[in-house]
Amino acid sequence: MIISCNDQPVRTVNDLEKHRAAAAGKKLSITLIRKQKQMTIALPEVQQNEETM
Repeated sequence: MIISCNDQPVRTVNDLEKHRAAAAGKKLSITLIRKQKQMTIALPEVQQNEETM
């Protein structure tokens, strides 16, 4: 379960999409809970595609 994106809370898919769009051209950090453990993953620069414009 994703709980935050770039240190901003994620409660809905729309929240995640907004944070992803705001990170266009920047690194993206996603914090999630998997197997009852919290972990953070860093993704390389996010490219904005035509579908999200």
